[in-house]
Amino acid sequence: MFSETPKKIATKISELAQSKEPFFVAIDGHGGSGKSSFSRDLLTELTENGKKASLVELDGFPDKTTTKALVSRPDVKSYYKIDIRRIIDTLLKPLLSDNEVTYQIEDWWSDRKEQKTVKPDGIIIIEGCYSLSSELREFYDYKIFIECSPSLCLKRASDRDIAGGGDPITAPLLWKEIYFPNEEAYMKKEDPISVADIIIKSE
Repeated sequence: MFSETPKKIATKISELAQSKEPFFVAIDGHGGSGKSSFSRDLLTELTENGKKASLVELDGFPDKTTTKALVSRPDVKSYYKIDIRRIIDTLLKPLLSDNEVTYQIEDWWSDRKEQKTVKPDGIIIIEGCYSLSSELREFYDYKIFIECSPSLCLKRASDRDIAGGGDPITAPLLWKEIYFPNEEAYMKKEDPISVADIIIKSE
């Protein structure tokens, strides 16, 4: 449940986007906060009301140059960063220059890759933790932060990864020891909540 409905936010964004195209929307928040669900519902509301809209999920941009190991299981390592530079250079800048972009989605735990295309028109939703990083903020026209209790985020994120095929033992550990602490450090250092146009609570 969200404190503001995707339908209401879609109406607000549609009004703001009347005089600008493309119109960039960022949706930030911890893993497990409900960002993905809210983003997809927002996309549905926009398109069902006749708006051109597309969704880019930042989970498809892992930085595969650096890994961290679990303290409790040093044999288990994972990528833990988003490739901000690739997002800027291969996605946001070309779109702002009115170029259609075909970008590559990478999987965090395998070599699987997929290509998607986004056109430089309508409303473009950029969803993911770190989307309101200081290097990215200048690109957005409307900024959303999804706020949720840390304990609920951790449970949701772990349950989601296990349901998606993750190891039931290491998946919670990866969130507890690597992913969530890294997100917390980002929140503390860059304070994305402070630049959000709206804060939406998730329960």
